Amino acid sequence: MSMPDDVALLARKGIIAHHMRTDRDVSQLFTRLTKGVVFDFYGNYYLNHLCLALEAYYQNRLHRWVAWLRHNHFSNPWLVVAALAGVTVLFCTIAQTVLTVESYVNPK
Repeated sequence: MSMPDDVALLARKGIIAHHMRTDRDVSQLFTRLTKGVVFDFYGNYYLNHLCLALEAYYQNRLHRWVAWLRHNHFSNPWLVVAALAGVTVLFCTIAQTVLTVESYVNPK
């Protein structure tokens, strides 16, 4: 929240609510509040286990891939429906091919 744009975004998303005149005033307030504060990321603090768990989750390649897929390709519900329909058609085509080859190899 070092920039007024950060404050505006957080206020627009409903994360913070302020009654100051401008977003710049809020930004300056938070800058003054955190001046001189040093946070030891590798120390022993009460949220250390949570930070480590979040970092492990973020570093997981599958989670990053799923997030990228959701953000870039499945942001619209119709795209999800179309992808499911495509997967269903692909599965049915593969099943039909396998059954056709099996009936040809092993006629009854």
